[in-house]
This record gives sequence, C-alpha cells and structure tokens, in this order.
Amino acid sequence: GVPQDFDEGRRLLELAAAQGNGNALLALGAIYENGMGVEKNLALAKQYYRHGGKGDFNFSTNNWSNLIRNCGRF
Repeated sequence: GVPQDFDEGRRLLELAAAQGNGNALLALGAIYENGMGVEKNLALAKQYYRHGGKGDFNFSTNNWSNLIRNCGRF
C-alpha cells in the first residue's frame, strides 16, 4: 500500500477549500474534529463545517449540528 501522508493530504484539502470546495471543507472539519494527523481542534472543525454549510453543503451542516449536539456550544 501507499503510506499515509496527513500533512500533504491536509495541504491539498486546504487548497481546495480555499476555492470553496465543499468536500474539502467537510474533510478538513473531520480531520480537526477527530485529530487525524493534527491535534484535535473542535473550534476549527466547527469553522470548516460552518463554511461548508454556507455553500449549501448539507453534510457540513449536518456534521456541524452533530458536533454542537455532542460537545455542547463553544
């Protein structure tokens, strides 16, 4: 198999997210929510999910809602 490179994956997702790609915003939210190759950062996860929701990207909105329900408002 191919070794995982979280840093490169995150870098590429950040480039796509900067162009408004909803899938990238969702993936970055999940990365920071779950601490995948980074320190967990729920505030940053929320921010990515929120931006994804502004583009009418329903998965981001749903994940943001779940994050608030499971972790409380912050």
